[in-house]
Amino acid sequence: MDHAIDSLKTFLAAELEWLREEWRDGKGGYKKLSDCPSYRVRGAI
Repeated sequence: MDHAIDSLKTFLAAELEWLREEWRDGKGGYKKLSDCPSYRVRGAI
């Protein structure tokens, strides 16, 4: 079961990093991470 958890951790870390990049790029002018359009999609994962 550890291999499945490790795989999920890797996947979730990548998703979180993409969300952070979207937030930081400044194009959307998001004040909070939860303001990003993809936050809800990635939050469901």
